[in-house]
Amino acid sequence: MSTSAPDQQTEERDGIHADTPNENTPQELPEGQTRAAGDNIQEMEASDEGKSEDTGSVYDLEPSDDSAFRMGTEESIDPAVMKQLSNAFVDQFLPSLEQSKSSINEVLSNQTVLIETVEQENSKFRDCTAFKELTDTMAKAKEYHNKLLVLKRDMVSLHDRAGKLKKRALKLQQQKQREELQRAHQQEKELEKEQMLTARVARPDT
Repeated sequence: MSTSAPDQQTEERDGIHADTPNENTPQELPEGQTRAAGDNIQEMEASDEGKSEDTGSVYDLEPSDDSAFRMGTEESIDPAVMKQLSNAFVDQFLPSLEQSKSSINEVLSNQTVLIETVEQENSKFRDCTAFKELTDTMAKAKEYHNKLLVLKRDMVSLHDRAGKLKKRALKLQQQKQREELQRAHQQEKELEKEQMLTARVARPDT
C-alpha cells in the first residue's frame, strides 16, 4: 500500500521531532557529568558574588558620584509621552481653573455692583444730611422770625407807652404852667389889694 506525499512529509517531521531532544525537557546525564555541572554552577555563583561585592549596587553609590548616579538613573523620555502627560494634566485641572476664573469674575462683578450701590447709598445719605441741615436751618429761621415778631411787638408796646408818657408829661407841664400863672395872678391881685388898702389907710390921715 502506497502512501501519499503529505503523509510521508508528516511522518518525516514526526520522526525528526522524535529524534531531536526538546530544549524544555530535562535530559538525563551520567553521574560524573552531573557532578561537574553542579560544580560549574557553584563557581559561577561565587564569581557573581565577588563581582557584586567589587562593583556594588546603584543604591550603594555615594551622592558625590554624580556621573555614576546619572548613568544609573537617567532615562530618555519620549516627547509624545511628555505631551500626552501635559495634555492630561491640563485636561485634569483646566475645568477647575476655568470654574475658579468664572467665580472670581462673578465676585469682581458683584463687588463692582456693591461698590456702586454703596456709593449711591452714600449719595442718598449725604442728600439726607443736607436736607436735615436745611430743615434745621429753616426751623431756626422760623424760631428767629418768631423772636423778631415778639421783639417788634414789645417795641411797639414800648413806643406806645413812651408816647403816652410823653403826653402825660406834656399835660403835667402845661398844668404846672397854668398853676404857676394862676399863682402869679393871685400874687399880683393880692399885691394890688395890699396897695389899695395901704392907699386907703393913708388918705384919711392926710
